[in-house]
Amino acid sequence: MTIRAYLDRRVRRARVVVYAGIALLVAGALLGGPLGQPVAMVATLPALAVIFAASMYTHIAGFRCMRCIGNLAPLAMSRGGLSLDPRVRYCPYCGVGLDEELPEAEEAGVDDRPEPDPFPR
Repeated sequence: MTIRAYLDRRVRRARVVVYAGIALLVAGALLGGPLGQPVAMVATLPALAVIFAASMYTHIAGFRCMRCIGNLAPLAMSRGGLSLDPRVRYCPYCGVGLDEELPEAEEAGVDDRPEPDPFPR
């Protein structure tokens, strides 16, 4: 799996949550007219909370470079689609190519880096 494929999967998940919140917001607004204002508030307030929480998570902690831990959220979320913009080819912080393969440990979510020696000689 490449870094781009990994980031595309994360972008897709984040966008689906945001789009589901927007759909719930629109449904609450459309039902609010015929059924009365209090019903709309029941659907729109949780929808706004979902949209806000998903957006904040993605911009703060959602998309990090696999090598330098740089924040790629502005690049990942700047486009409206369900994938990373194909024009982005490198991390702007460390220069690693996004089409490089991930090591097996990073794909599995396992950190196999050796622990630092607590008592150096």
